[in-house]
Amino acid sequence: MVTLRIALVNLQGGIGVSRPWQFPLFAPFYTLPHRSTPVKGCARFIRGFAVDVTACTESDGGSWRTLGENYAALFSQESGLRNWHFYPADYLQPLSNNGLSIHSRYALLKQEQHALPRGIEPRPFGMTSILLGERAVSIAVTHLSLGKRAREEQIRTIDALLSPRKEPLILLGDFNTDETYPLKGLRFFETSRTYPSWKPKHAFDRIYATRHWKLLDSVALQTGYSDHRALVSTLELQQ
Repeated sequence: MVTLRIALVNLQGGIGVSRPWQFPLFAPFYTLPHRSTPVKGCARFIRGFAVDVTACTESDGGSWRTLGENYAALFSQESGLRNWHFYPADYLQPLSNNGLSIHSRYALLKQEQHALPRGIEPRPFGMTSILLGERAVSIAVTHLSLGKRAREEQIRTIDALLSPRKEPLILLGDFNTDETYPLKGLRFFETSRTYPSWKPKHAFDRIYATRHWKLLDSVALQTGYSDHRALVSTLELQQ
């Protein structure tokens, strides 16, 4: 049996809101310089769960607000997942360098990045592949818009990108909705609610996968460093 333990973590730009009263105090740090303590906290939290691959949303590749520190590189260092790639959204540079990242204990074989139809701000889609046993499998990550119209256009783009793929594939992301979208060749895995982290009401953080995968377990965990709970799941690769 070949299994893959995966996590989906929203780094929230490193501002570290995990309680409702913190929003008015910490919200300015979405753009103002701040320390990386919440990113380190999320990474060390994930390290304790023997995760093989982690996908991060709301990361930062290094900018004015992070005091020049690359949060994707920092997350890999602190989590022990030494192979990583950052997918920038190119939003408000050099003030911020918002984007997505994938971190893995396995070597990353190749990279793809696509710009999704934009709503208020750019939304990227990133994908990599790893060798699991003797099979190449693909891992993709995205973060969809808040607006329904933009989100539906983004889903159609992702569907067009992934539907021709034949290899085992997992899509992780913050979909910013409780609605389950149909994606050709992919199944939606029902998981726990993740937002807001202090009292989850919404299952925004989601997993889709091809028929090659079976979900063995999944849990949403309070990291103490984000407004989203971390989604940690174990999938089995079917023969």
